[in-house]
Amino acid sequence: MEITAVRIAVCAIVKNEAPYLLEWIAYYIAIGVDHFIIYDNGSTDGSVELLLRIGTKVPITVVSWPSPNCERPLDYPEIYDALDQLDVQIRYDWQKLIWMSPQIAAYNHALTSFGDQHDWLLFVDADEFFVPVRDRSIKDFVARCASRDGVAAIAVNEKYFGSSGHEHEDPRPVIERFTRCAWPRFDGHLHVKTLVRPSMTGVMFIHGAKLRSGFCVNDAGERIELQQCAFTSSVSMYYGQINHYSVKSKEEFIRKKSRGRAHVADDHIAKFADMDDAYFERQDRNEDTDASIQRFLNATLHNMAILRAECGIPSAPSGQSAV
Repeated sequence: MEITAVRIAVCAIVKNEAPYLLEWIAYYIAIGVDHFIIYDNGSTDGSVELLLRIGTKVPITVVSWPSPNCERPLDYPEIYDALDQLDVQIRYDWQKLIWMSPQIAAYNHALTSFGDQHDWLLFVDADEFFVPVRDRSIKDFVARCASRDGVAAIAVNEKYFGSSGHEHEDPRPVIERFTRCAWPRFDGHLHVKTLVRPSMTGVMFIHGAKLRSGFCVNDAGERIELQQCAFTSSVSMYYGQINHYSVKSKEEFIRKKSRGRAHVADDHIAKFADMDDAYFERQDRNEDTDASIQRFLNATLHNMAILRAECGIPSAPSGQSAV
């Protein structure tokens, strides 16, 4: 009997992330991802052109997803409540619901438009890297976590990485430059990002999912209940974690501030809320060290070199778009 290989896709919404996309894609290829579903939220830095070049060699679906005018400026608790009231058995038109949240609408558009082409979807940002800490690949990780019937989602805790003391950007990969992170008891680590079975998932939030059937497990395959579709009651990172490089160097954080928050429209009152020096201080966590992701560094660099050569992507000075 022929066994069909599990297909896993990564979904993200991006805006002006050109300096990082090549590494991010090369890394996820290194850990076994098959497909990329990228929603472009109005990039002006060459991100789309870069993705299209890479897409000549790598399966990438690029969807134009500009923010609409903010007719109803919901805050996140209101967005959560609106999502929580949706019937998980109904397939909604998420292009018409984009006003609710460009990021959430993109995630759910991916779920309904491309979900039937994949066994699992992982929803992350372009500054987030899933790490199979003890498994060889993301597919081995999923196979272990979902070895019993009924597993519909795998919630993976986020580990927050700081600037490692870097003031300025340099050409080395993100996963090489930043090894300092928050101490294990940092409460931000209760946040998760989630892998879901599209066939069993009704609605995607930013961090977790509202399921049609089945249940959610953590990285150890233990059944859990997420709080507010975003948090776990305790942190589990023995088998898997999401490395979240939310600030990088101070120079790069300044560039990040200009993009604002993806979960609200460009003219939303909260677009740039808290994206200030105080945010940097809160997120610049350097109490501990974790270089576990670097076992995939050589494979990532190898994939980057191949993609540069095959897709005609020139090496670029730090901070400039490689298109």
